Amino acid sequence: MKITTVWNHRARVNQKKEGPIEVRIAYEDVTRYINTGIHCRKSEFVHGEIINRQDKNELNTILHSVEKKIVEVVSDMIEKGETLDVAEIRRRVYRVREDEVSIADWVEQQLPHMGVTAGTIQHYKTLIMRMREFGGFTSWKSINTENIYKWDSWLHGLKRKRTEAERLANQEARPITDAGVFTYNKCLKAMLFRAERFGLIERNPYSHLRGVFKRGERETVEYLTEEEMQRFIDLPTEPGTMSAMAHDLFCFQFYTGMSYVDTQAFDFSDYHEENGKWVSMRQRVKTGVDYYSVLLPAALSILAKYNMQLPHIDNADYNHELKSLAQAAHITKPVHSHVGRHSFATWALHHGVPIEILSKMLGHTNIVTTRRYAKTLAQDVRSAFDKLDDVLSKNLNQNENAANPHE
Repeated sequence: MKITTVWNHRARVNQKKEGPIEVRIAYEDVTRYINTGIHCRKSEFVHGEIINRQDKNELNTILHSVEKKIVEVVSDMIEKGETLDVAEIRRRVYRVREDEVSIADWVEQQLPHMGVTAGTIQHYKTLIMRMREFGGFTSWKSINTENIYKWDSWLHGLKRKRTEAERLANQEARPITDAGVFTYNKCLKAMLFRAERFGLIERNPYSHLRGVFKRGERETVEYLTEEEMQRFIDLPTEPGTMSAMAHDLFCFQFYTGMSYVDTQAFDFSDYHEENGKWVSMRQRVKTGVDYYSVLLPAALSILAKYNMQLPHIDNADYNHELKSLAQAAHITKPVHSHVGRHSFATWALHHGVPIEILSKMLGHTNIVTTRRYAKTLAQDVRSAFDKLDDVLSKNLNQNENAANPHE
């Protein structure tokens, strides 16, 4: 028996995109592949090890653990003369039994093996909480189209109750938005495709429902005006502190339009000099969509502070620091890790960048997402006219009163 790990053996993606890492089992004339659930780029997988990633140690630990378990399971099956059935190997490796399974528990067990960002893990943790509240996914047999429709309907009708964690965090309960419902369906769909690969269900019911559950987009986005952004940029910070790193990272987002997760995957070696500009055709971490990135002098100045790298900050810590920085800059709007990117987008539109070009700069999957920024600016323009109308009406009333003092 020979067991090795391979990358993307079915050539599903090109080398610049993340492909699956699988364990290849070769025994006599039989070859089988077991998906580990870990995905990475070709350049990040060398000689059976994951390299050039911040989470490489964690992913290698998971990978070696899965390899060890597969060796144990396959050796036991060979010793007992059993057929090396891929679905059965998966079931034993991931310790799933139909008579004791809880779908939410299974999803929770998969989280350490997924190799996704901390932000995505948080989405899945919230999914698990909602699945347990729903209570309709009691076994793998309950994973069917009818129950998916019931789940979607339940989500749309859900008025969130405050959980203990929310009470402790002093957060206000809010109804789930259409975008939130879409995210829950997207996360569950991804987990069920994983279950399908492991042979736990015959077919993901979402495969029958393509385009049924649509994303609910917010009409507007939060952003800082140029004047607010300048106050933020001008804030004095002490070099080397978490506050200074958060300040610089936010400014870098504003100068480049990058999302938080893309800044954390930033690698200056991806760039090359072209006509006096540092440019790169990159891929968004979240969607894999290509976008053209140019580093303006202000962005390069920030990179120079950190030896042409960017600070790595946990998203929760980053948002905490941004809140304090916003208060120091006398900004009353909520400032979080998305606002820098949003501010770049509205700034670019305000200064005449065509929306089609902006969509490519941001790496959006479609221009509909980008149009939110144009709607935001249009709303701001309408609000400005409303203020002018109030001023004119007030002045008109004052003039009328002055002209008729005895009325």
